[in-house]
Amino acid sequence: MRNFPSHRVQEVWTQMVQKGVKGEYLRDILMFYLQHNLFPPLDQQSYNALLLTFSAKGVNKKMKNVIFQILEEISLYVQNSITETVRFSSNTFATVELLSVIQVGGLVPLVDVSTVNKLLRLLEDNDLQHGEKGKVLFFLCQAAGLFPDVISVDHVVRLNRLLSSWLWTPLAPISAGSQLFGRSESAATEVDGSPAADIFTVLTIVNIFNNSQMMNVHTFSVIREWLDHMPESSSDQTVEHALLLDAVKEYCDIVVEQCFRKAQKEDVGLQKAVMCEVLNIIHRVVQLDRSRAPKTLILVKRIYTHISDRFKSDHRDISILVRVFRFLLEFGDSTGYTPQHLYELFLGETLYRCYSSGLAAWDIALFLCEQHNKLELLLSRFFPNILKLVACHPAALVEEFLHLLPAMISSANTIELFSSLLDLPLLSATLLLHQAPAVVQLDVASPLWVRLLESVSNPAHQLHYTYLLRKESGKMDPPGR
Repeated sequence: MRNFPSHRVQEVWTQMVQKGVKGEYLRDILMFYLQHNLFPPLDQQSYNALLLTFSAKGVNKKMKNVIFQILEEISLYVQNSITETVRFSSNTFATVELLSVIQVGGLVPLVDVSTVNKLLRLLEDNDLQHGEKGKVLFFLCQAAGLFPDVISVDHVVRLNRLLSSWLWTPLAPISAGSQLFGRSESAATEVDGSPAADIFTVLTIVNIFNNSQMMNVHTFSVIREWLDHMPESSSDQTVEHALLLDAVKEYCDIVVEQCFRKAQKEDVGLQKAVMCEVLNIIHRVVQLDRSRAPKTLILVKRIYTHISDRFKSDHRDISILVRVFRFLLEFGDSTGYTPQHLYELFLGETLYRCYSSGLAAWDIALFLCEQHNKLELLLSRFFPNILKLVACHPAALVEEFLHLLPAMISSANTIELFSSLLDLPLLSATLLLHQAPAVVQLDVASPLWVRLLESVSNPAHQLHYTYLLRKESGKMDPPGR
């Protein structure tokens, strides 16, 4: 790796303009910028040389990646050139790829109305490939969140219309010329292998994706962010806004039915991820329009029934359950449905079953931090269970634990909670023993776990063991009292 002064970099830029863009020039320039915080001024000729090579056909992907990295490093020093290229260039590839540079360089505030209009025209262009459209769509959703002044009400209306149309994608056969290895889209199936329905969704299994179907997938991946960051001035009940929410809800209804199907093994993880995202999306839909809460609650109840039945034998669906309870806590009062017994079951038996899972612990901890004001009585009651999360994952959940600690304290449990905090190291060891039966099944050759379990079953230790594993506060007296 070379290390040379800034004047040498200027010479390399000059050689590149005179002799053409070459790999060794790009390597030296990139290495310099990665090693130094010094950025020599870049003239327009050098920028144009980079851009022409970046946009040219036949240039290998590796060289384009290096050019892209250089543009990211120097974006603050050529910000006007980059934004003007996006605004005026007729080269669609350069326009689309430079959007990422604008995001990385924090140049979104420099984007004006004419640029957004151009990007929306690209989205409306049926000839533009889904890859480029997906990047433009992602940029606009990000821009709306970071700098809402960039997106006008008219832009929102147009984008809402496009998103609605992409979500409602009929499963039509593709042309014979687009077939691959003789397979056609008519072989589309559901996740359980049965013939697919008429409407394409993110869970429809096909051999070949056409542009409309890929835009359907892109839309599902960004719709929550768009709904989260939609400018408030545009979120009134305009026709397009209402139509978008209708389309989103109908789409989610279809996807939930697909999630209820018994998927083939390789698609189970996809089902769960999609179900989590659906719950996030419908949560936001109801936040935007509370009148939709009663009908949406019916769907959420069905999801809970399906997951809770399966949870008895598979504890890996905790991420879905957390999102269900988040919805019920926020909108239950407005629908007259406040299932206190379900919250107790969640913080009691459910948490007790899955505290050892890192992902489950993280999801539960975040949920409790978000909702602690609504769960204060339950947090103080079930603090022995909540402490299991910290004892099992002490390094990962420190901030969350400190955030929850005040909510777990009550006048009735102060002494018990203080004693439990002192016992946290002992609880960590006890939780290892609690998981020992599963370890013994996996490692029958090791007698250590067997001896430890025999020791715990000794009457002299059993009471201490049971007390440390209790789920609720105030249900047992400490041993020796």
